[in-house]
Amino acid sequence: MQRIALATATILLAAACQSKAPEAGKADSAASATTGPAVGSVEWKIATYTSAAPPTIGANATVLDWNDSLKAPGTELRKGTNGWTCMPLMPPPAGGYTKPVETAAMCADAQTMLWAQGYLAKTKPKNTLLGIGYMLHGDVGGSNTDPYGMTPTADNDWVVSGPHIMIFPADVNRIKDIPTDHRTGAPYQMWKGTPYAHIMIPTPGAAMMH
Repeated sequence: MQRIALATATILLAAACQSKAPEAGKADSAASATTGPAVGSVEWKIATYTSAAPPTIGANATVLDWNDSLKAPGTELRKGTNGWTCMPLMPPPAGGYTKPVETAAMCADAQTMLWAQGYLAKTKPKNTLLGIGYMLHGDVGGSNTDPYGMTPTADNDWVVSGPHIMIFPADVNRIKDIPTDHRTGAPYQMWKGTPYAHIMIPTPGAAMMH
């Protein structure tokens, strides 16, 4: 299974490279440029959330906004046609989002959305096939060991990730041999030993930030 996972990683990395996704800092600058939509506007949110994935995916994806209750999907900003959904994973800070990385936007396929339903309900994920998610803006940090750890502690192996791709298996036992070390720049396993274990694949040129 480790060979399969690494082969899948190679394919996904190639797709991300072909999209010429900008580095995190450059993406922030580009999305905030005066020639683009006003920061925080619906148009800016759609452009920001969808650019978390390669353009071939983001162009026709459904776009959801943040929902504070987390008990229902966020407001639909745009209806998509390709089965992918792009949305922020972090609530807006006081005053609203000003940079793409603050959104921790993810573009997810249908199987990943099923996985997310289980995660939000704290039940077994519902995906029956491998799911794929893109976070090409990176994120603002998370525990590598605790699926619900929201702040760094002395023992929760906190990691702030640059642009990356995620693989969500239907059976976590299939990835049990994937290492958990996120400091090497190679694909690694996050949340090992939980029903929410998945593979994180840093994209080329994006160093892990600690």
